[in-house]
Amino acid sequence: MAPLALLATATVIDAASAGASSFRSDERIVGTYYFYWYDYDANLHIYCGEKDSLTHHPPDIRSFSFRNVAWHRRELTDMMQAGIDFLLPVYWGDRSNIPWAIDGLDRLVQAELELVAEGLLPPKIGMFYDTTALMVEYHLSGHPGDKPNLSTEEGKKLFYAMIRDFYRHVPPELWARIDGRAIVWLYSSGWVKAYDQTLVDYVRRRFAEDFNSEVFIVRERSWNLRTEMEYGWGAALGPILRDVAAIGPGFDNLGAVNCYGQSPLFRDRLGGFAYRDDWERALRSGSNIVVIETWNELHEGTGICETVELGRQYIDLTAKYSKIFKEGSWNRSLKEMDSLIELKPETLRGSPGQNVKLDATIVNQGWHSWPDRLDLGIFWLNLDERNRSKSEVVTIQFPGRICTGQGYQGGINLTLPKHPGRYRVLVSTSYLGKRLELEAIVREPGLLGTGLLALLGLLSFSGSRRGKT
Repeated sequence: MAPLALLATATVIDAASAGASSFRSDERIVGTYYFYWYDYDANLHIYCGEKDSLTHHPPDIRSFSFRNVAWHRRELTDMMQAGIDFLLPVYWGDRSNIPWAIDGLDRLVQAELELVAEGLLPPKIGMFYDTTALMVEYHLSGHPGDKPNLSTEEGKKLFYAMIRDFYRHVPPELWARIDGRAIVWLYSSGWVKAYDQTLVDYVRRRFAEDFNSEVFIVRERSWNLRTEMEYGWGAALGPILRDVAAIGPGFDNLGAVNCYGQSPLFRDRLGGFAYRDDWERALRSGSNIVVIETWNELHEGTGICETVELGRQYIDLTAKYSKIFKEGSWNRSLKEMDSLIELKPETLRGSPGQNVKLDATIVNQGWHSWPDRLDLGIFWLNLDERNRSKSEVVTIQFPGRICTGQGYQGGINLTLPKHPGRYRVLVSTSYLGKRLELEAIVREPGLLGTGLLALLGLLSFSGSRRGKT
């Protein structure tokens, strides 16, 4: 098999002698996933028939194209403002996607080189290896319905070819490196049939032969391999804190539901609160790398780039938190912002739309005084019908600033959701870096107090830590 013959010419790049800069493994850096498969003129990843495939939309959709160097420049410039150190173009290296994958990568590189020539420092480029392309290429090469076996010589060649082809199109001086080694960021292992540790050995040997350089492999947690680091995909739905702290702003795959057959999935952004909360948890994770899921996956509504719907809010938030992260100023904030928060009752009951009261006890156990108000993000997750979940932000107004050792006791007025069901109630405050979990049972008035409600009341969220932190 000779996949991707378009790029099969033998070229050895001496990346080690290119004098390229590198991040250190003990250096705090921020990266993000960059989706560049869009093309307005060719209607690629824009519409499917009359349906809109985008949940969020770019400010100028007519310039929205992997072919447009100016579009790449604009995104890179925004990343610089946001404090992004490296980007991971999501690379599909199979023969059916290679035209946009390579052309778009070349235009991205051109945009980077233009910015460098102007004396600017755009984020470095690493490879996000979308392993879905492995299966697609294997199907197109005569194995429909099967997955590649990466423990075989044929499978290893297929796997490595996409890494080789990606880095042949990125000048070594633009590579994202850690300790001098080029980043290869692996997506899920679910698209392959088999593999073993010899795959990693093969990649390291071949990359050294072709580029006179080494690779820094960050594997998705589904891979049972020994590599430099591990991360988790899916952080747009909630932070995944491994070697890499993976975070995201929220998830709303309306566009993908419209056009690609996905099932609806939703994590409310809470007006930016969810993203701030993810950052607060990442700051306390101890990781030296934060990766943001995503810069611009607009089908699934996980982007932090500028959009018509969200403006530049998430660029500004990222700039704020990436600066805090790199400065290390959160190290003292663990003690500075220590607190006790207790909410009662642990189970809220009532009818749809009914007003209920939470009794709150909040004590400042750190050494930094608090302002006279505290915002709580409330996410009502409907366990019976997820699309009927809701979110809100509730403000507690204190009598004045809360100093060390002082506290607040009072009620928080909430309105139960208008749809009946069982709810997991997530209460978060990014200011204090706290998240609590309650439950709610919402039933029509005729069912309240019946044996059915009593039975439902016995259902608990086992293993969760509720009401106190």
